[in-house]
Amino acid sequence: MDQIRNVHDYQDKSHSFLEKTTDIDNKSYWRVRRPSPDGVNPFHPELPVEGIVIDATKHTVRTDAVIIDALLGHGVALDNYALGQQQEALRQKQLENRKL
Repeated sequence: MDQIRNVHDYQDKSHSFLEKTTDIDNKSYWRVRRPSPDGVNPFHPELPVEGIVIDATKHTVRTDAVIIDALLGHGVALDNYALGQQQEALRQKQLENRKL
C-alpha cells in the first residue's frame, strides 16, 4: 500500500494519492483522493485540469505551407480542380442571371 499511496507529478513533486476513510458503519477503507480543483495545466494555466498531472508533452502538428499561406491570407487553399469548379459554378450563375 505504501508504494501507491503517493504519486509524483510531471515536476517530480509528491502528492498523496490515497486516503483512509470510514463509511457509515464505521469501517475503514482506502480510497483515491478526490481531485484538487486547483490543478494547473502546464501549457495553458487559464484552463485548469482535475487531478495530478503526471506527464506533460507538447506536440506541433506539421501543416502544408499552402494551408498556412491561406490562413494568413497570402494564398489560395484550393487546388486547381476545386478552383476550376468554383469558377464554373460562378460562370453558370452569371449565365442564369443574364437569361432573366
